[in-house]
Amino acid sequence: MTTNRENLERMCYTMKDEISELTNKSDTQGMELKDIQGALRLQNKMFDQQNLKMVSEEFSGFKILKIAPLFSRLLKWEAFC
Repeated sequence: MTTNRENLERMCYTMKDEISELTNKSDTQGMELKDIQGALRLQNKMFDQQNLKMVSEEFSGFKILKIAPLFSRLLKWEAFC
């Protein structure tokens, strides 16, 4: 009877350790995912800035002045919808 109790106690401690280890791994993977999401957001912003720069260089001067009011109206309309 004593050996069964000792075996059960050992198994319980082993299971607690394994659960703790799995919890730590899960937390680590969650933090890694957040880091990846942050990196992707940063990369997306950089691409957006690069695209805006390319468009503004292509449509510089008078053309951009014609497009800007139309673009602002489009943004207002999208916000309304």
